Amino acid sequence: MNYIEEEKQFFDGLASSWDQDEKKDEQKRLSLLSSLPLKSTKNILDIGCGTGVVSGLLQSLSGAQILGIDLSPKMIEIARKKYEGNKNVSFVQKDFLTFDETGFDFALLYNSYPHFMDVLVLSETLNHALLPGAYFAIVHSMGRKKLDEHHENVSCSISRKLLSPKEEAKNFSRFFNLVYSIDQEDSLIMLFQKK
Repeated sequence: MNYIEEEKQFFDGLASSWDQDEKKDEQKRLSLLSSLPLKSTKNILDIGCGTGVVSGLLQSLSGAQILGIDLSPKMIEIARKKYEGNKNVSFVQKDFLTFDETGFDFALLYNSYPHFMDVLVLSETLNHALLPGAYFAIVHSMGRKKLDEHHENVSCSISRKLLSPKEEAKNFSRFFNLVYSIDQEDSLIMLFQKK
């Protein structure tokens, strides 16, 4: 089984309890996302959106159209039910590394970045999807040390340890500049802008 299929099965298995586990960080999510340049955005990609935990928050903070994308069919099924009737938030079940749409002015990877095993392809896909000057952010509700501990029991074929933001930024340097990074015990943010 390739890592995409393994990842899909892994997250399908977590889908039914995902929202329950995520509820405890509601205020923290608001704080983290409020620090991002979302105000003038019109079309936002929520990459690795899961059950749409931050999709609605992104929409309320920005007023933009939100497209959530996730590998897990069960996560997407839950997300679609949660946002049924909301014309500003939609979801697609797909591997982002094969995503071919364009015209987005912001992309977010919230609590999902360690599961992207081919970061150079991720960078190329983001470059294709985003407009010139657009931003993308990698945001985690825990720091790198806690992330590593959190992923200790997860297969190394579907999750990887993160390097420092400066080192991770090298993976994106062909198309993006690192605007700033915050690497704290309880959070991690890397904001990039397309060249």
